[in-house]
Amino acid sequence: MSKPSLVEAFETLLRELPGQCPTEQQLESWALRLASAWSDELLGGEAIDLRDALGSPMDLPTRRQDIAMSGIRFSLVCPHHLTLAIGEASISYQPRHRVAGPSGLVRLIDAATRRRILQEEAAELIADTLEQVLQPNNLEVVLRSEQTCVSCRGVRRQGTDFITTVRRGHSV
Repeated sequence: MSKPSLVEAFETLLRELPGQCPTEQQLESWALRLASAWSDELLGGEAIDLRDALGSPMDLPTRRQDIAMSGIRFSLVCPHHLTLAIGEASISYQPRHRVAGPSGLVRLIDAATRRRILQEEAAELIADTLEQVLQPNNLEVVLRSEQTCVSCRGVRRQGTDFITTVRRGHSV
C-alpha cells in the first residue's frame, strides 16, 4: 500500500464527494490525514506478523485451569463496504504447556483486526495463531461487534451485535 497513491486517491474522493468542498490547501492536508489513518491505523495490522504480535509464550508444567481474557476492544474494516465494525473480543483456552501474556493477547487481537477483513476471518486468524503458538488443549475466540455496514447503511439497525465464535480442541 503506497501512501502517495492513497493521498492521490483521497484527494480525488474528497473532490467528488457531496458536501463540504475543501480548499486546495485543506485538500492536501485532509488527504494526507486520511491516507495516514487508513494505512497506519485502520489497516496497520496488515504489516504485523500475528505470531510476533503474540510474543514468546511461557513454558509451564501441565495446567488444568482455563485462562480467559475479555473486553479487548477492537475495530476492523468491512472489506465489502469499507465501514468499521467496532466491538470486543474474548479469548479463553486451556493450556497444555504454554501460556501467553495478557499484553500478547491484546496485541494479537489488535494485529488481526486492524485489517480489511471479515469478522469471521479475523476470528479464525486469531484461533489459528493461538493454536500454532500455544498448542492448547482447547480454545475459544469470540468477537462481538456492531457492524456499521448494518447500522449506518442498508437496514440501518443501530445497536445490533454480530457475534463470531471459533472453538477448537478436545473438550470443546
